[in-house]
Amino acid sequence: MDEISNWQPGCSISALQFRAGLLRNTRSFFESRSVLEVTTPVLSRNTVSDPNIESFSTDANGESLYLQSSPEFFMKRLLAAGAPGIYQIGPAFRKSEVGRLHNHEFTMLEWYRPDFDLKALMQEVADLTDILLGPGEYCYRSIQQIFEAHFDVNPHTASRSDLLDAYRDRCKDEAHSTNLDAAGLFDLMFAMVQSELADRVFVIDFPIQHAALAKVETNDAGIEVARRFELIVNNIEIANGYLELLDARECKRRMQQEIDQRVTRNMHVPKPDNRLIAAMQHGLPDCSGVAMGLDRIAMLAMKADSLAEVLPFTFENC
Repeated sequence: MDEISNWQPGCSISALQFRAGLLRNTRSFFESRSVLEVTTPVLSRNTVSDPNIESFSTDANGESLYLQSSPEFFMKRLLAAGAPGIYQIGPAFRKSEVGRLHNHEFTMLEWYRPDFDLKALMQEVADLTDILLGPGEYCYRSIQQIFEAHFDVNPHTASRSDLLDAYRDRCKDEAHSTNLDAAGLFDLMFAMVQSELADRVFVIDFPIQHAALAKVETNDAGIEVARRFELIVNNIEIANGYLELLDARECKRRMQQEIDQRVTRNMHVPKPDNRLIAAMQHGLPDCSGVAMGLDRIAMLAMKADSLAEVLPFTFENC
């Protein structure tokens, strides 16, 4: 379709009005809990080193700048400076993510709660989800429970070979798995079983290789796990939360590990965010944080089939 005939927004005016209501309800929710709304830059000299995320870059005054994939680093700097519980609603950007559930630019809700453990944060996520989507029942399942039930393998102890054998036994697929490392196989297998989970599921206790910036602790079974969760609603991931890592040296080590992975994969390598490290050295309070995709929430609330039905302009017509 040419540009002249493709000028109209993709979603209806009623969808815009519905989205506006979701935003009002979200802000009212946090206001009732005395959580402070903040706004941080969309452009920054730094970006995430996560090898699963590619950031958009541009140049300004001879410097490389990045469109942020999340406001996480800026918000943690605010927390280290003494900010209370904070939240932010704004645009986030991720390169090469386009499809039914993805768009290069999307609306992210992210919030941080000092002195909240994961249990308290998951309850708050459920409370907000009930307001935005209507009341529902929630269950809690560990990654180990899910992988043992669906693949008969323990993801905390399995080697790449173990994961590959379990994946092939389940789906008889050679082509999509041959070149994947252990992390890639885990992601592929977890994505497969999401469609088989119940309506609202908190998935908890990820393998330490997938800790990102979450704390690592020993669970009741004596296994080291990443203290993070994902909330799956109607088979769609809508939230990703962490018991936040506080150790600046460990954060720096993990960032370097991710940078090494990016080098191995011939990806763009951003420089480490030394301001975040400095803020953590100054002192990040005990806290938990979570990011939620509001476009996906709108899609679920409106019973739409894709983000294009709830976004005025997607990559296809922007």
